[in-house]
Amino acid sequence: MLRKISDLNKRYYYSLFLLFAGCSSSEVKESQPEQSVSKSVVELLGGQDVVDVINNAEIVSGYLLPQKSYHQESVENYKMRLGPIELTASQKTKLSKLILSKESYIFDVAKGCAPDYGVRIEFQKGENHVDLLFCFGCSQVQVYKNGKSLSGGEFDPVEKQLAELMKEIFPEDELIQSL
Repeated sequence: MLRKISDLNKRYYYSLFLLFAGCSSSEVKESQPEQSVSKSVVELLGGQDVVDVINNAEIVSGYLLPQKSYHQESVENYKMRLGPIELTASQKTKLSKLILSKESYIFDVAKGCAPDYGVRIEFQKGENHVDLLFCFGCSQVQVYKNGKSLSGGEFDPVEKQLAELMKEIFPEDELIQSL
């Protein structure tokens, strides 16, 4: 009997804690732990604040760019041919895992090409925006924070996985489906 009362007390105090913390127990179950990110990926993406926006984005949207969308210093200088398309929770989770994994990149490599970005993914957390522009011709990603060009990297190890995810996000687009 004493044990049952103790278990009830624990549940009661836990419920009170959740109530005063401003969330319900269902919200606690649904929240996902942040992915641990290596220092090299944090540097490649342009800083911990960028990783935090990707990890905690409230909205993630996809856009398609017209061909010949070469590097611009501001994300606002790009034209969009489609979007925004809001990603599902599953798509967001898959994308975040790929983007934040050290195994997704090759480091200390410089390619001799001019990326032609075809896909833009925007992560929004409050007033902060992180945009990732992908070139599937040379497997390069360019990172923008609050509209300004920040950094970039080579995603060769996961190019096929990212292409499959983009096909899922943009199922009606012939160019994306041909990746």
